Amino acid sequence: MKKSILAVLVLFLVQLASAQDVKKVKDLLAQNKTAEAKTAIDQMLGNPKNQKNAEAWYLKGKVYSAMTADPALVATANENRAIALDAFKKASEMDKNMAATLLTLDQYQPVYNLYTSGFQQGANEYNAEKYTEALPTFKSTGQVGDYIFGQGWGLYKLDTTLTYYSALASMNSKNTEDAVAYCSKLADANVGGGTEFATPYRYLAKHYYDKKDEANMMKYINAGKAQFPKDEYLPLLELDYVREK
Repeated sequence: MKKSILAVLVLFLVQLASAQDVKKVKDLLAQNKTAEAKTAIDQMLGNPKNQKNAEAWYLKGKVYSAMTADPALVATANENRAIALDAFKKASEMDKNMAATLLTLDQYQPVYNLYTSGFQQGANEYNAEKYTEALPTFKSTGQVGDYIFGQGWGLYKLDTTLTYYSALASMNSKNTEDAVAYCSKLADANVGGGTEFATPYRYLAKHYYDKKDEANMMKYINAGKAQFPKDEYLPLLELDYVREK
């Protein structure tokens, strides 16, 4: 009997300490003391007894999400974004109802902040012609967007704007593999609209033209002409290929 009472007492003390740690992190976040909140949540989850605490993992995601929006921490923003996303996933895996409740109370802002801060960071890097920095930022933002869509919280299966700028960053950083992948996502989905969206079709047609891959070249020339019948580049590329043959 004494052992049972002692076990219950120990459990109560552990839960009490955990609750106090959670409150401390929340208070630090409320005061915008992000660095101190990071230290507190890392220490809390460093204790094996807290590893299965869904709320603690949610708070870690929330803290690291706040860090991604801090201009002073832009150098580690992509890393922090990945850590935050992983923490939100763990919280949901441990207790989906609790994670959903906490997100609802926060109006999903901590998760959406990962997306908006990432897109803004990537845009800033792209506009500054830092293409090799912009590409991984767009990639990490895309992973967040895929998660948000997969959970049914909004966004689109194909984020055309993000994918388009990911393609441009790939092209400008001479990353052919990624450029082909992102352009293919847009072209294979028959994305149209503004004339700037003719770029993926042009890039793919020229890419396969250079590789002497007539089937794929004509695939994207025809797809591009269907979306942009007034485009001048695609018919000229086709004419050049016919002349060479």
